Parts: sequence; structure tokens; C-alpha cells
Amino acid sequence: MGDVSAALERYDPRPERWSNRHDLVVLLKATGHRNNEIAEKLDYSQAYVSLILGDPRAKQKLEEYTQRLADNAIDVRAKLDLLSAEAIETAAHWMRERKDQLAPVSLRSAFGILDRAGYSKVEKHLVGHVELPLDRLKAMEKQAGAANRALEEFDYGREVVVESEEDNGKGGTAGGGTGSTP
Repeated sequence: MGDVSAALERYDPRPERWSNRHDLVVLLKATGHRNNEIAEKLDYSQAYVSLILGDPRAKQKLEEYTQRLADNAIDVRAKLDLLSAEAIETAAHWMRERKDQLAPVSLRSAFGILDRAGYSKVEKHLVGHVELPLDRLKAMEKQAGAANRALEEFDYGREVVVESEEDNGKGGTAGGGTGSTP
């Protein structure tokens, strides 16, 4: 029994030489993969993956990779912050000086950058009190119901015309608009 104990004490299951394959296991772990996913991708056993990740060299590499990933994430955030100032200037320029022209790619890009940087669109909500006669309110409810049914029946992008009972076939549209859906 003494020989087995001595052999077990000398046995070190960790890899003797560190190679790119071991680095790849650690890199996959740093990018969020689970051990069983790493084993499946690299055709290793889960035990072997655990063995590699338990190695002190792997722990050190994992810390380095995690730090690099965090640094890159901070760099992206800083770049977005810098670009957002330029995006605001681009948007302001187009709003001030080129009101009559269609928005070019640069303006759409500016708003895309602002959106990704965390600047949200300003939304305006109007809240007020409206008094309507009961019969007019019921007529509006019928129109809304007819419009909803029409939207359910047709594909988006097609024109939908909803006639109210008041129009009696005069070709009016619900809401007084064109009746087109987005």
C-alpha cells in the first residue's frame, strides 16, 4: 500500500508543457463558454477541460484574458462617448442648415451612434381632458374596431381604407388620414 501512496503523491495530472491548445481552452472559458461546451467544441473530455482550467497557469491566463476583454469593453464605451459628441454636432448641423434636404447616411449614422451611446429619443406624450358626446364616442369606438379588424386582415405596407357609418360610402378614412399602414 505504501508504493501506491507514494505514486499518488508524485502524480500530477496537470499538463507538463503548456501549448496553444491549452490557451484556447482558457480563452473559450474567458469568453463565457461552459466546460461542457469547450469539451464538445475541441473534442476533449469534460474531465480534461476541468484539469486544464484547474492548472495555476490557466488561472493566470484566465485573469489576463478577462482583464483584456474588460479593457476592450471600456475602450468601446469611451469611443462611443467621443463619437456621440461628434454625432450631436452632425445632427445639429443638418437640423440647422439643411432643413430642405432629405437626411443623408451621415445623419442616420449620427442618430445610430447616439442610440448606442445611451442617448434615447425624446418622446412627447400629450395628456389632456376631452369631452365628447356619447354618440360620437361610440362612433369612434366602432371606427377603431373596424380599423383593427382591417389591420388584422391585411399585410402591413398595403393601403387600408375604413369607411365609417357616418360617411355612408363617401370613401372617407378612419382618422381622416390616408389610411396607409406603416
